[in-house]
Amino acid sequence: MSRRLCGDAFLLAAGVSVVLSALVAVSSDLHLFGDGSWYLLNLAATRRYAYWIGDWPTQFFQSRIGDYLVTQTPVLVAIHLGVHSLRALSKIYGISLWLAVLLPVWICLRLSRSPLDRLFPVIGLIAGTMNGAAFLVAESHLVAAFYWAILFLLLFGDERSTGRTRLLVALSAPLLLCYESMLFFGVILALVCLDRRRTAATGGPLYLGLAAWHLVAAALAAAAILWPFDPTNRQGFLAAMIGLLTRSDHLGAQVSIVCL
Repeated sequence: MSRRLCGDAFLLAAGVSVVLSALVAVSSDLHLFGDGSWYLLNLAATRRYAYWIGDWPTQFFQSRIGDYLVTQTPVLVAIHLGVHSLRALSKIYGISLWLAVLLPVWICLRLSRSPLDRLFPVIGLIAGTMNGAAFLVAESHLVAAFYWAILFLLLFGDERSTGRTRLLVALSAPLLLCYESMLFFGVILALVCLDRRRTAATGGPLYLGLAAWHLVAAALAAAAILWPFDPTNRQGFLAAMIGLLTRSDHLGAQVSIVCL
């Protein structure tokens, strides 16, 4: 019992820390760092979704449209409802960025069966994306949070629940074009879907469809890696990986690269 209480206390402290950090980030407009300012000004000026993509037929796989639909829709709704203050729109944008991360984790906490289950999404949110927390406009946070929610729904959700099915579809939909890390997460989710299809009494077509969806997302992520919006990103990534393997004595980084 004492171990469980310690685990619950740790998770509670971690959750409070994340919520407080979100409040500080939104109140200080941290989300406007870097690309965030461009997104907000573009949304306010054009009154439509802000994309970097100029040629959709040839660059659609670089669009990350799923992330934009999730994080920019609240701002656009506010604009069309008559909110024109940049300060107010900035707060709405910041809240939408953080809620898109926190709500899927809350789903995991509701579905988990033990403190150990809860530990993984919490660590994934805090430690897994900590290095990018000051640049929350990055879509990697959204992918990581949605990944854990979908995984928990597949593993622990009630197969007879209509709400579970709707959540699985709603969370999976934007991941088709969201971020390059879907190359990794998409394959895992597809394999879990196929395993659930093999063992589940009902819902076979749903699992098969979801598996195909996530595999396509992984393929589009691979295309975005091979042909990025900015070629210097690919060059820098490859140079860093090769450098870590050949010129670095960081054993942990080298083992991680080899395992990946």
